Amino acid sequence: MARSGVTREQVFETADALVREGQNPTVVAVRTRLGGGSPNTITPLLAEWKTLNETKQAASMPAVPEPVEAVMRQVWGAAWQQAQSQLEGEREALSTARKEIAKERAEMLAEIGRMDTEMEAAREGIAKGADALEAERQAHERTKSDVREAQAVAAERAERIAAQEKELQALRHQIEEGGARASRLEAERDHAQEDLGAVRTELRQEQESGKRLAAELQATHGQIEEADGRTSRLETDLEQARADLERARVTLQQETEARAVAEKSLAELRIEAATLTERAAHIAELRVLVKTLQAQQRATEDAEPDKKPTRRRSKPEE
Repeated sequence: MARSGVTREQVFETADALVREGQNPTVVAVRTRLGGGSPNTITPLLAEWKTLNETKQAASMPAVPEPVEAVMRQVWGAAWQQAQSQLEGEREALSTARKEIAKERAEMLAEIGRMDTEMEAAREGIAKGADALEAERQAHERTKSDVREAQAVAAERAERIAAQEKELQALRHQIEEGGARASRLEAERDHAQEDLGAVRTELRQEQESGKRLAAELQATHGQIEEADGRTSRLETDLEQARADLERARVTLQQETEARAVAEKSLAELRIEAATLTERAAHIAELRVLVKTLQAQQRATEDAEPDKKPTRRRSKPEE
């Protein structure tokens, strides 16, 4: 069963370990390394870790010399005034897109957590049903020919439950594919963030050379458009992931209804077995009664020859 009580220290240590190994510390990667945990718990803790790491990186940078800073301020002021009007709209659009992606991702992770819980409950219910069915089958094997038909029905129910277990395995595979798709979406989002970081770096480089300002701004605009394209693709993938999750929920609902039918059939089978057991007990009682009546009849027949000679001897006496 999945762990649900992960702590802030565990998430931070796992994220640091993934970075040391050269991996991207996403929610899926951290959850896999921890062996479980609620995505709703891991997501805010991982966001806090990323914020602290960005602050540490910014604090480790050396101070800028005053002459260089004065020149940079002049260049940056001119560049900012020219680029602000062009970049403001793109920034707002990117900010809105990031918020929507974060919201969709949180909803998807919450849905995955809920599906994991439902799958675990379904597996436990099927295991209990299989144990009960096995106990009934062993009890039927000890009965006589009157309950053989009930044993055949129990075997058929066991095959249906096995088929349902295979279908649940297929459903778990679909959920795992949804998790892999979510991981890929997170990787693409991280690439988009890295592209935005590259854009900021290029803007700082533009401060050192006013002559290349126009060309660099055009390149930056192109990279922002590419980031917008990636954002659109991410939204398309998220729609596909939601559709897959909806199909998985429908399949799980069907499996739940099928399991309810199987449990109802198992209850009916138990009633039939109890009825057959009562009939067998009644037949045994009838057999004992028949044997008793036959013994009494034989005793009566054995006693009748002794009475007849007595009647013959009484005639001369009369």
